[in-house]
Amino acid sequence: MTSPNPFSEKDIIIESIKQVGGILRSIVSKLSGQYVLIFGIALLIITAVTGVYIAMLESPAYEILWLPYCLLGAGIVIIILWFISNKIQKNYISPHLLSSSSEKFTSSLRKKLRFLDEITNESDADQLIQASEELVEFIENLPPNGKFYAKQIKELTRFNGGGFSFSYSPSREELDRFREGLKKSHKEYRLQLQKSRNKILALVDEFLQVQ
Repeated sequence: MTSPNPFSEKDIIIESIKQVGGILRSIVSKLSGQYVLIFGIALLIITAVTGVYIAMLESPAYEILWLPYCLLGAGIVIIILWFISNKIQKNYISPHLLSSSSEKFTSSLRKKLRFLDEITNESDADQLIQASEELVEFIENLPPNGKFYAKQIKELTRFNGGGFSFSYSPSREELDRFREGLKKSHKEYRLQLQKSRNKILALVDEFLQVQ
């Protein structure tokens, strides 16, 4: 008589949804506050919808045929202008913002680093991965040496687990291995961040001193 399966296909689906959710949260966080870029993307989506709608019409009026082209051009121009503006802002950001005495800057940096002091055995690995990515992105966007230090911090906070595979109809043994492997990789990642904490803080401190 076989024992009940402690880790069903439903659990795998839930874990997969969580991982997809983490990716979507990361995308949303990167687009947060980028209203011009979002508007440009929205125009491109509207262009596609409008083009499909016009294509479905048997005899579209000549006056509306130009609409998709105008929307497409406007969307492309807005995205290009956002890209140029974003590049200029990153390269010529105010030195006051980069000063370690800047209350706004240090407050933001402290928030990004806080998760390193709050890691426990029960900490959610997906949230830790997201917090690590946000810290790396925050440092990376600060000239002139942000990219250099962000690369080193990224190596210390990189999650190397999660590479599991199994058949379409996994056996009980495969499901058990998946569960144990995922549990082990999450535990190792928590320990990895705890061990790397001092190195990460030292890199951040060095980064602030060279500004």
